[in-house]
Amino acid sequence: MKSLFLFPLFLTAGTAFGQPCLVGGRIQTPAVAKVTETQTVFATDCHAMTISWKAAPGQSYIVTGIYDDKAGGKALPADNVSVINNGRECFATIPLKPGYALQWSIQAVQAVDGRSFYSYPMRGETAGCEKQPIVEKSDEAVARPDISVVENEPKSGLSIFPNPVTGELTINWTGEYRGQANLAILDASGKPVTVMNIRKEQSSYVQRMSANAYSSGIYIIYISMYNGRSVSTRFVKN
Repeated sequence: MKSLFLFPLFLTAGTAFGQPCLVGGRIQTPAVAKVTETQTVFATDCHAMTISWKAAPGQSYIVTGIYDDKAGGKALPADNVSVINNGRECFATIPLKPGYALQWSIQAVQAVDGRSFYSYPMRGETAGCEKQPIVEKSDEAVARPDISVVENEPKSGLSIFPNPVTGELTINWTGEYRGQANLAILDASGKPVTVMNIRKEQSSYVQRMSANAYSSGIYIIYISMYNGRSVSTRFVKN
C-alpha cells in the first residue's frame, strides 16, 4: 500500500515541475527559475571576486566554487564563500587562489510542500584579473572584468566627496537613468560591507552616509541599475 501511495505523488511532482532530474541528491527542475543576469566583479587586489544577481521571491541560493589547477590536475573546493541577499539583489564573494582557475556555480532553491527543489546551475569560470570571466549563456548574463574601471551607463557619472574620507561621505550619481537601483560598497577583498536599494528620480542622486565604521583602506562603490547597466568608482578611507 505504501508504494501505491508514493507512485502517483512522484507522477504529480513530475507533471507540476516539468521533467525534474536527480543530480547529487538534489532534485533539479526547470520550474525553479535559473539565476540569470549575473555580474562578476574583481576586488582591487585581485584576491577575491564578487558575483551579483537579482533575487527572486521565495528563493534561497547555494553558491559553490572549485579551484582548478589545470597544470597539475588538482581540484580544490572553495571555502569562505559569503552570500548576502537583501531581497532584491544577491552578492556572493569567493576568494581567488593564485595559480588556480576558479569555477563557480549558483543554484536557486525553492521549497514546495516541505521539499527542496533546485534550479539548473548558472556556471562561470575565471583565471583571475588578467582574464575576462567566462559566463554561461552570455545573452542572459553580463560579465564584468574589473569593477574599478566599469562605467557603462551612457552620459553618467559617479563621484565621492571628500576623497579620501574620514567621517561622512557624499555620493553623487548623475545620469539619464530613472528608477530603482542597488548600491553596494565593497572592501578591498571584494566583500560587500554595505548594500542598499535606492531610487533615482532626478538627473542627480545624492546620498550622504557615515564611513566611521569602515577600516582604513580602499573601497569601491558599485551601483547596478534595473536595466542591466552599472557604474562604479573607488574611494579611500583614512
